[in-house]
Formats: sequence, structure tokens, C-alpha cells
Amino acid sequence: MLQLYEACSGQMINKEKSSILFSKNTKVQERRTFMDVLELTQEATNAKYLGLPVYMGDPKSIYLLILKRVWKQIQGWKEKLLSKVGKETLIKAIAQAIPSYAMSYFDLTKSLCDEINSMICRFWWAQQDKERKMHWVSWDVMSKREKGGLGFRDLHLFNLAMLARQGWRLVQNPDSLCAQVLMAKYGSSGSLLNAQEGPG
Repeated sequence: MLQLYEACSGQMINKEKSSILFSKNTKVQERRTFMDVLELTQEATNAKYLGLPVYMGDPKSIYLLILKRVWKQIQGWKEKLLSKVGKETLIKAIAQAIPSYAMSYFDLTKSLCDEINSMICRFWWAQQDKERKMHWVSWDVMSKREKGGLGFRDLHLFNLAMLARQGWRLVQNPDSLCAQVLMAKYGSSGSLLNAQEGPG
């Protein structure tokens, strides 16, 4: 199959840079056999794609990863280092953009979205770990685009909008590979809109 890919695409697979990902249920001997046949030496264990782990285990691990990435971007910036315009740019272009890819595919919990919003709000009002500063305007007002708001995203609503967009794509293109796979797994009722969530 890989040779056919190389022949059709005109691209060569660099096996030194390639790795293979196995299910946790794959036996060690079978892993070695596959790696020998494919002439691969590396097994992907903690591989990431667009900031998310390739192997999705417990959803809580994804939530913690997103929280850590947002916190890493905004921690350490003191009020004197950034103007309000600089803070607004950092929040909109980085802190609120980090979870965007995950929000396209996962229903993040409202509590996670609220926790990210809380971190961003504390950063905006220059509240550090041991400092207590007044929040002069509520986050709901700051999220509005009019009446004094700054247009910060409501992450929970943004998450629902991204998932609705994916659902719309599946409804509009029921013959796509993604729609067929999801219908085979969840669509026993025959309609995507009536599909039931399975265990796990």
C-alpha cells in the first residue's frame, strides 16, 4: 500500500522520520512484526497533531492539556509590560485561539470554558496568583461587541457553534467518508439528526 502511494504521488516516504501508532491492545510481537515489515524503527507514543495528542484517551487529559497551554501563554505577563491593547491582542490572537481546533471536534465542558475565561479575565485585570484586584466590568459585558464590550469570545458558545458547523457538514455531505463512518457507528436509526450517543 505504501509503495502504491509512492508510485501514485511521486513522493518518497522517509522511514527515518516516520513512526507508527498502535492500539494499546496490540501485542508486543505483532508490533515488532509490523515495524519490521514496514522498516520503521520508531513507535509514536506521545505524538501530537495541531497541539492535541494523536491517541485520545480520557477526555480529561485533553482538557488539562488545553488549560496548561492557555496558562503557559498568559502567565508571567505583568501589567507594566503590556498595554491594554497588547493584552487584548494576546487574549484574542493566542489565549482564545488555542482551544479552537479542539472545539471543532470535542464538546468541551462548560466548566472548562468558564475556567479558561476566568484565567483570561484575571490576566486582563492584572491579577496575579497572590494579588486580589477589582474586576470593574463583568466578563459578560466584556464579551459583547457593543455597549462598552471588547468582543472577547464566549468559549462555550463558540464551542457549540463549531460543533454545529461540523454537524451541518455531515448533513450536507452524507456521502463523505467521515459521515459514512459516523453513521456506521452511531446512526442505527438511519438519520444523522436522530443518532444516539453510544457508550464511551
